[in-house]
Amino acid sequence: METTTLKRWAGGLAFVFLSALIMVTASERIYWYLGGATVESIVAIAGFYMIPALAGLWAIGSGPSSRLHQMVFAGAIFGFVVEGVLTPVIYEDGPLPLLAALFVGWHGLLSVVGLWYLARKWLLERRRQALASGAALVGAYWGVWSIVYTNPEALEDFEETFTVMDPGDFTVYAFIVGAVFVAAHWLIGHVWPYRFVPGKRGGRAIVALLVGYAALAVLPVVIWAPIKFAVLVGGTLWLLRRSREKTPDEPSAITALQGRPALRDLVLLMLMPAVATAAYAGMWSLDLSQQGAEDLFELMSLGQMVAGAVFFGWAARQALRSPSDDLVSSGAD
Repeated sequence: METTTLKRWAGGLAFVFLSALIMVTASERIYWYLGGATVESIVAIAGFYMIPALAGLWAIGSGPSSRLHQMVFAGAIFGFVVEGVLTPVIYEDGPLPLLAALFVGWHGLLSVVGLWYLARKWLLERRRQALASGAALVGAYWGVWSIVYTNPEALEDFEETFTVMDPGDFTVYAFIVGAVFVAAHWLIGHVWPYRFVPGKRGGRAIVALLVGYAALAVLPVVIWAPIKFAVLVGGTLWLLRRSREKTPDEPSAITALQGRPALRDLVLLMLMPAVATAAYAGMWSLDLSQQGAEDLFELMSLGQMVAGAVFFGWAARQALRSPSDDLVSSGAD
């Protein structure tokens, strides 16, 4: 019995770590290449991100969550924990929801919905065209976004000195990140649980971990942070619960995504670093001015913010639709 329990805990820990490793591809490795991609940094950052991954996976596994709008809510919770518990960034705009929308767009849509949920769903369903198109699209965005670090002002907030990567160095970096991403998607199939419900004690432990870390990292900087965090996370959980009232018999995404993807399909994910290197080289050849890099950063950040707001609004509308609305919609179809 003890051996079985130990294996279950080890499997659960590996599942959370590999989920964090997949999510951190977008949240950190695509967001910036600063510092390169060493084994130590990859493992350490994924371990650090196990805290928000736990929160997101708890939301996903606690009930029906296999619909896209429900995954948007889970991704939002992941993003709010990343920027509201691990760091105090989400509070920098005071009571405004602008940064919340920005991180729903990046952490939520890209890290959780895109690279964790849709990538695995399409891998298991063998939707090779969707997989290739999605990987290429993310790769193009990655390559264009990364050129903003040629702007010296983008590095001013860091105490360390970082080197701007030329296209050759970026190619090596991107393919290392891509290989780690593919390996994580392959390995996670070996430890994927049938369900992920921490239970009362597990849930309390997760809450205690979040509160304890926030008390050290956030409260000394923003004393009123719990108010905004409670509104964002509480509102999202309420919408998720409302959405589940209409799908009580559906599985969680954890249960729905059982299986192991084929290696030949996993290779398609390497289109992401391949396209990223081409896009980065193309942007590099333009030799953008400092102002040009700054304008690009602001434009792409605005796009992330709008995407986050639009998708969260759409998900909220789906959650709040009455059953009669669904019947009318299905009848019209």
